Amino acid sequence: MESDELLLLDVFTTHLKTKRLHSGMSQDKLSELSGVSIETISRTENNKTNPLLTTFIQLAIVLEIDVNEIIEKYKQQTQ
Repeated sequence: MESDELLLLDVFTTHLKTKRLHSGMSQDKLSELSGVSIETISRTENNKTNPLLTTFIQLAIVLEIDVNEIIEKYKQQTQ
């Protein structure tokens, strides 16, 4: 993976985990609400996998993540 892709993945996974923890939601509950397996959530949060776009969208919807927030954080880190 290219370094820009790794940075974008890191921005997403950090934001995902932060939002989940801030909301007090367990990985188990996120799995239940999103339909994404606990293993995939764990691997995603720990940068062990590059999630499919569908997985990204499912998790973002449940955690009410604004995709623009992720894009802005990525832009800030690449400037």
